[in-house]
Amino acid sequence: PKEVLALAGSSAADKLQNTAGKTLILAFLAGAYIAIGGLFSLMAGFGFPGAAEAPGFQRLLSGAVFPLGLILVVFTGAELFTGNNAVLMPGALGRRYGWGKVARNWTLVWLGNFAGALFFTYFLVVLPGVLSSEMWREAACNIAQAKVSLPWGTVFLRGVGANWLVCLAVWLGMSANDVPGRMIGLFFPIMCFVVIGYEHCIANMFFIPAGHAARRTGIGGGAVRRQSGSGHARQHRGRRSLRGRAVLVPQPEISGRKFPRQQGRGSPARNPGHEPSHTHAVRIHEVYPPEYIRAGVSAQAYQRKSINS
Repeated sequence: PKEVLALAGSSAADKLQNTAGKTLILAFLAGAYIAIGGLFSLMAGFGFPGAAEAPGFQRLLSGAVFPLGLILVVFTGAELFTGNNAVLMPGALGRRYGWGKVARNWTLVWLGNFAGALFFTYFLVVLPGVLSSEMWREAACNIAQAKVSLPWGTVFLRGVGANWLVCLAVWLGMSANDVPGRMIGLFFPIMCFVVIGYEHCIANMFFIPAGHAARRTGIGGGAVRRQSGSGHARQHRGRRSLRGRAVLVPQPEISGRKFPRQQGRGSPARNPGHEPSHTHAVRIHEVYPPEYIRAGVSAQAYQRKSINS
């Protein structure tokens, strides 16, 4: 314990000497790393049918892979808010530095973690359509809804439990001198808090925005927006995936108005004196019938059904 305490003091001194810019950059990376672990746990824990009927197994799978986030943070020297709670406390309690420096570090790191988690969520999860599968999209929405529905007191106590275990993980990680020992020390406390169901504030910076984005882009009208963009472009692009483009592609056809197809080489010229045929214009109900929209059938499933029939 004395050696670990000395290592914590040395690490704290280095952290407090960093400039604000360097602290923000390292905190940004830590937020992204925790979001990576959160995404990994979401896809591993909910990537099989019947996950809701086996909550213990689902949590075990999620907990087995989520520690990757903290492992990346520790081995890259990034700045994590909950980890710094453990490292900076001994020196502050021993009056080796003031609480003002601690508050400054915690504030900068928290803001950087938030920015990194949001960046990863939007640019590397939402836009690429990583959660495009109905199974993962529904899981992301349910996780976010469950988290924001908890009473304040419950969230606070679960946050205390999560941070306690994260601090223990950092402490155990500093106790080892080799890479495997550090990874094992970081692994089990983090796995423990995930399986228990505690609330980690930085992980929630990924889970809640990801669930909100999945609900807005993937449930209900999201399938219509993706398919309407595909109807405009599939003559030239075939059946390539258009997931993640709901934010970027204009949607003039949602109101039922016609839009012209782009003409490529060899396309027949449009006759201005006649009503456009189906090769030149399309309505939203022709691309994607309302009964399929109400039934929740995905655009790709409808497209396959149309080709087979």
